[in-house]
Formats: sequence, C-alpha cells, structure tokens
Amino acid sequence: MWHSTVRKGFLIAGGVTAAVVLAGCGQQAAESASPDGSRTSTATSDVQAQAETSSAPAANSAECKVADLTIGFGQSEGAAGTIYRPIIFTNKGTRTCTMQGFPGVSYVAGDDGHQVGPGADHSSDKLPAVTLKPGDSANSSLGVRNAVADDPNCQKTAVRGLRVYPPDEYDSMFLASEGTACAGTTSENQLTISSIEPGTSHH
Repeated sequence: MWHSTVRKGFLIAGGVTAAVVLAGCGQQAAESASPDGSRTSTATSDVQAQAETSSAPAANSAECKVADLTIGFGQSEGAAGTIYRPIIFTNKGTRTCTMQGFPGVSYVAGDDGHQVGPGADHSSDKLPAVTLKPGDSANSSLGVRNAVADDPNCQKTAVRGLRVYPPDEYDSMFLASEGTACAGTTSENQLTISSIEPGTSHH
C-alpha cells in the first residue's frame, strides 16, 4: 500500500503529483536500490532555509535520519533538454542534525515500488556538510534528461514517482510524481543528482 500527500511534481513525460512517504510494502523494494534513504515523511514546499555549511558536523549533532526529515520538490528550471528541480529536505525534528553528500534517487513503479532504470548519476563534487537546526532546509538538485525518452533502448515504463535515500541512509523516502521513465539502459542516464547544499534552491 502506498500512502502519500499530494503536490505538484514532474517526471520524464510531464508531471502530476509530488508527495512523500514510502511505508509498509515499499520497504521491500527500497532494499533493492542503493543505500541513502529512510522510512516516513510528509510533503513540504516553500520552506525558508537557514541551514549552515561547515567542513565538519557541529558538536552534539548527528546525521539526519528519515525520522528527522520531510521532503518535497522546489521550483523547476529547464536547460538544454534537462529539467532541474531541487529535492528539499527539511528538519522537522527537535534536534540539530547534519547532511553531506548525495541522496540516492531512482524511479519506482507498481504497488510494490520496484525500481525502474538505474539510480541517478552524481552531477557535482561532494560539498561540505550542512548543519540543519529544527526548521532548517537543505536541497539536492535533481536533473531529468527528457531526451533519453527517444533512445531506442529506453523501454518506456509508467512510473509512480521517485525513491529517495538521504545520504548515508538505508531506508527510503518517496516522492510521488506519475509519468513515464526508461526501464532500459540508455546512452545517458535519465537522472542526475547533486550534492546536498543549504537552502531550498540550487546555487
């Protein structure tokens, strides 16, 4: 069973909804993708960010876990056949935590949440750690290459959204966004993801 809260989103063939939370039956499928994720969350948007960057985590802070976070999409931008949209992580908890590195992101389909196509390639260098106080936000820029839909190896497949693993996590979150993605191996990966940085938009 999939549980989600509806918002606007996008995929390769256009957007429908965005949401968060992959629970219960989604846990099994989450294990088939690369680590970087977590369990439950609620959609967030237009959040104000006051995140701080540092070369090392702040004292008495620990890595952000799924239980600490909500996720949602930010505003999209297009460039040369690729749509870029930040995935925003907001600290909903009561403790300060840190994030660093790259989320694991892939398309998923079906009621079982099985993965469609490869996980996202890294599109930037690894940035310094971001310290999130309660209410602060960080983001990672998701790139969707629309041109790969014309690749003869695409194997177009209906998808329900994105599985997202926060950095260094083994449980996943879910962003619902129905559309079409490539199940086959294309000349270029259909997804890219940048390193976590402070705020709600890519700099």
